[in-house]
Amino acid sequence: MKFTFSLKGPSGPFHDPYLYLRFYHTGRALLFDLGELYPLVPRDILRITDVFVSHAHMDHFIGFDHLVRLHLPRTSSLNLYGPPGLIDRVEGKLSGFTWNLTRDYLLKITVRETDGDTWSASIFRAITGFAREDLQSETCTGILLDGRQFAVTFRVLDHGIPCLGFRLEEKVKVNILADALRNMNLIAGPWLSVLKEAVIMGSPVGTVVRVKTGQGSEEISLKELGEIYKITKGHTVAYIVDAADTAQNEEKIIELSSGADILYMEAAFIDSEKELAAARKHLTARRAGELASAAGVKFLRVFHFSPRYEGKVDQVLAEAEKGAGKNVSVHAGWKNR
Repeated sequence: MKFTFSLKGPSGPFHDPYLYLRFYHTGRALLFDLGELYPLVPRDILRITDVFVSHAHMDHFIGFDHLVRLHLPRTSSLNLYGPPGLIDRVEGKLSGFTWNLTRDYLLKITVRETDGDTWSASIFRAITGFAREDLQSETCTGILLDGRQFAVTFRVLDHGIPCLGFRLEEKVKVNILADALRNMNLIAGPWLSVLKEAVIMGSPVGTVVRVKTGQGSEEISLKELGEIYKITKGHTVAYIVDAADTAQNEEKIIELSSGADILYMEAAFIDSEKELAAARKHLTARRAGELASAAGVKFLRVFHFSPRYEGKVDQVLAEAEKGAGKNVSVHAGWKNR
């Protein structure tokens, strides 16, 4: 299964959760949750344009300071999305620092929070010392971010507090046909990324791309290049953490992850401790597998285990596999491809 993006999760089963997704042809990156981000190199973090926060428990939000620290002198815009209270949490984080030397910085942080029905949004600008600027509330449609390349949707899950689950659906994928490339005497190179971006963005067929040929380079229109690529349906990734095992959550989780190519899901407890899982409003590894199977996902990547299972990682994985059955391939969510 060839993807147009790479995925990176936490470094181990007990580490703070996050999912880093970077598109190959644009370099743009998205981040789901803000656990400790130190396993990511600064270059990776600086690619991030949008962050989707499930909730503001410390292990899901402690990386906010590190994110801002790196983006502060280098980036003009950063967007955060999350559940009710996220704006207050961001304001509280930012108000804990002194910003008298940031008047020349361009960073603008836009924070949007939703209860599933309405949007509330605020802007924090470095040039004003990150003073809060509230925007007018709007009706929420269930879509967090909608672009030409992909859309991110969500559902509000119950974790004792509202906790968002996310689904990223790639709208189209551009596949380069190697035989057709050779037939046109074209040589692969960075220009293919430019071509893919133009196709995905819906550029006019008369748009020209400078290509590499056996004789050097030349400009060829998208219409003429049409025979070297094929547009297919894109991939889908779902990200679900910290959810109680309730009928309402089950329905939303299955809907959110339906048919996903990859589902990242918590497997906090083993089945023999399902009462403890219920008390703490988490899923067991077995339930994670069962829900993935019910949703028809291809790959389940489990992570975010309770530290009580130190030395028992294989047992947790085995229970997820048992719940998933034969139709879902289960993998460790901290072993990145």
